[in-house]
Amino acid sequence: VPGILDLRQNYPNPFNPSTTIVFDIPRRAMVELVVVDVLGRIVDRVVKREMDAGRYRIHYQAHTLSSGTYFFYLSAENQRRVKKFILSR
Repeated sequence: VPGILDLRQNYPNPFNPSTTIVFDIPRRAMVELVVVDVLGRIVDRVVKREMDAGRYRIHYQAHTLSSGTYFFYLSAENQRRVKKFILSR
């Protein structure tokens, strides 16, 4: 079981149209993973649910997004982690 909340850099990055997101949850918690544009707007909600402790891999499809720079925000237990990614069409 991971000891801390951790969001790893997605791979590949840049990508088109799919990428893999890996994150660790140290204990059971309500988890939210969202995609945010450079203006701070949530453009996609990838995960919003209770999750058990462990490592997760999510295959993310960005079919509805335009090319550009975005951010993944992972929130759990009043903590937040952020990673930047680039979608290149």
